[in-house]
Amino acid sequence: LFAGQKLFMSVYLFLVLICCFCLAATVITATRPRLAWVSLISGSIITTGLMPLGFTIVDELIIGSILSGCLIRIFLSRETRLRIDPDPVARLHLIFFTFLIGYLIFQSTRGMIILSSPRKIRWVLFFAMVGLLPILLNTRGFILPSRNQTITSILVSTLVYQLIYVHTGIFAEHILGLTRWDLQLTWWGTSAYTMLPVSVAVPAVLLSMRDTSSNTRFLGYMTLLAIIISAFYYDSRVAILSILGFFLVSFPRIGFKKFSFVAAVFLTVFLIFTLSRNIDIRFFMSDLVKSVYSPSDSAWEQNKIGDIDRHAHIHVSVTSISSDPSTLLFGHGFRQHGWIISQHLRSFYYAHHRPDIARRVKDDSSTEGFTALIVDTGIVGLFLLGANLFLLAWRIFRQKIGWDGVILVSAIGVLFLWLFVINLLDVGVYYIAIMPSGLLCLLAQPNIRPGTKTPHHQKNPQSR
Repeated sequence: LFAGQKLFMSVYLFLVLICCFCLAATVITATRPRLAWVSLISGSIITTGLMPLGFTIVDELIIGSILSGCLIRIFLSRETRLRIDPDPVARLHLIFFTFLIGYLIFQSTRGMIILSSPRKIRWVLFFAMVGLLPILLNTRGFILPSRNQTITSILVSTLVYQLIYVHTGIFAEHILGLTRWDLQLTWWGTSAYTMLPVSVAVPAVLLSMRDTSSNTRFLGYMTLLAIIISAFYYDSRVAILSILGFFLVSFPRIGFKKFSFVAAVFLTVFLIFTLSRNIDIRFFMSDLVKSVYSPSDSAWEQNKIGDIDRHAHIHVSVTSISSDPSTLLFGHGFRQHGWIISQHLRSFYYAHHRPDIARRVKDDSSTEGFTALIVDTGIVGLFLLGANLFLLAWRIFRQKIGWDGVILVSAIGVLFLWLFVINLLDVGVYYIAIMPSGLLCLLAQPNIRPGTKTPHHQKNPQSR
């Protein structure tokens, strides 16, 4: 009990620090517009998995603070002109992103009315803020960061974030007398939720490995080490698999020497954690492989409730909306999925002779992101998200940045597949990664040598 009281006191102190951080973000954005994008990148990454007292509001507060700073700056400078990207695909991306956010605002309003819960207006405000980001931050007073500046911002913020993540676990175990798992839903989200920055940080690490600056390369390696340690410390299979996938894709770019070095680091951390925790290495590897190629069979055979749930939720996602054409197209409204899928889940578990799991299904069942997207927004929501991801991939390939483009498009795939693991529809960094002028767009900027003529679709719109 005493340990729990100390944990809650720590959370309240942390909330005070977050308020100070939000105030600082507003002041910096308003007085130093050149740092607006850096503040957004750093703030969204560092606050991704924070969940003080179970509330996922920290990243929303940061986004709101930065937008407030933008509005103050625009009001004081009277600069309201927007940078217009000459690339037609970029314009199409902006249109579809605006449609996606507008549709999510509509679904959030619909869900709030159906649930008769005025508190759900936070989702309306959240999506409205996300929709304003690519507009306000693309006024001429705010300068887009270069690719190198974006890489550095991502690496520094991810390194700080992962160090905080690991050290809070160590603090809980050795000072508070708790386990690192006790921090979930009290201080942090689950490991799959909290490790989402891996999807953009590892590509940034890979791009930094051939940077001309030794400091940037060193920062990249240190960030990668922190990510690997966090993934094994919190047993995040989705993070481990993402790291492995990215490095397999990146082999043609980083070369055999760097690939071998990273593999050695990865294996060293893997052996330290498995041996120190008396984990059967063969069982761990078998479990990791089965979670990729046969998650449903592996889950049923090994009685892994979490994996069984994911398989069941994906299975019932379509049946939950297929009874009526309107729900098939438009779903049931944002945050309705828990109430809708519960009855379908019970039927599914009974049909698979698992009444023990069926009896534990709550009336408002939590689910992963793909099911939530389908049930809440229907086929239209899935189409709009898919269209945004496709247009983003198209924009990246049009930059003609070689194998770097393949790595960044792989990041888009990772972001989509992550939805099958956990619900990320309320995470700010997810939208900041895929939005026009977002993280992946900034990382896809070509490195233009002096005196080289830039193709029309690659010109930086901020120069206009």
